[in-house]
Amino acid sequence: MWKPLAAVVAALAVALTAAPAQAAPKDPVKTLIKELATKRGVAFTEKTDGDFGWMNRDQPGSAFTGSRKGRIAYDRSGITAFDMKIIDDPGASKGVIRVGKAIYQETRETDPGWVKSPHKGWSPFFGPINVLEPATLKAVIKHADKQFGTFRVSFLPTAEIWKVSPSYRVWKGKRPTGKEAKMFYLVLFKLGRDGLPQEITTEWPEGRSTITFSSWGKKVTVKAPL
Repeated sequence: MWKPLAAVVAALAVALTAAPAQAAPKDPVKTLIKELATKRGVAFTEKTDGDFGWMNRDQPGSAFTGSRKGRIAYDRSGITAFDMKIIDDPGASKGVIRVGKAIYQETRETDPGWVKSPHKGWSPFFGPINVLEPATLKAVIKHADKQFGTFRVSFLPTAEIWKVSPSYRVWKGKRPTGKEAKMFYLVLFKLGRDGLPQEITTEWPEGRSTITFSSWGKKVTVKAPL
């Protein structure tokens, strides 16, 4: 186990042991599938920290650490559109919008405006684990063997998340092999009373991502900026 991850688990054990346990819904994966079929949306915030210089900088915002905030539209196929702001410095933000097969990134380098490019399956999240994919949520729950208060702890094998998650394959770019294929992500997650994901923290060697979801089922309309 990575030492930083072991420290996180130990800290949670102390901090959350006294918290009342929250019963998980019978089948949160079916709950998510049912929600996606409503063709509505959800709001999210994400906070990240770490050294991400190794990542593919073609991914929107991958060179930044800081926070994200936005709205996601979905249907049975998963995420269909999103509109978000990436914040890397106080008061400095960058817009990223996905509509259909196109993605738009706000730029201030020369003329202020937006740059359009093909959408390649990017997740709106900086972190590697996209629980808006039912197969990914299923894998996270499958490997959850401990519960501290309202949070459950999952040790998610790298090789397995590569197999089940399309957005992870885009995020990673290359199939993990050798020792890397036997490693794992530490995932701390909490489901709301409605059975839908409420908060998810993912730790990996280079950093940490914490995503919080709110306003599930809200109507979300995303329009292209051009």
